[in-house]
Amino acid sequence: LKMPAINETEKLAFKDTMADIFSALNSVTLKSRTACTCKDDYGVFDPECKTCNGTGYTEKSKTIAADVQEITGDERIAIEAGILKRGDLVIRTLIDNQVQVGDTITHSGKDYEVKFVRPDQIEAYLEIGCGKRV
Repeated sequence: LKMPAINETEKLAFKDTMADIFSALNSVTLKSRTACTCKDDYGVFDPECKTCNGTGYTEKSKTIAADVQEITGDERIAIEAGILKRGDLVIRTLIDNQVQVGDTITHSGKDYEVKFVRPDQIEAYLEIGCGKRV
């Protein structure tokens, strides 16, 4: 079966509806890292850099609306990057949040590493798998 194509207006309406749903459910903190521009031709970061303090990356943090589901019981979800297990999270949030593998999600005072990011069929929201950080 082939799904009928949806137009841009329908896509935006769906995205707005999802935004309302997500904001009514939960919010999480998203921390993303970006490589600093102080890297030299050999791939070494400047230990004196004022932007990254010599770490080689900068970190941004923001609160985003999301649908958060914690995996409970003995269920396991196999994904490309491994297996999500009890205590890990599956999150849905708007695609505009630009979550990437390796980012950190903080929910209920616990940090989780983003293991996979998959857009839905019409690219309105993302489904994200997060493993608990130890």
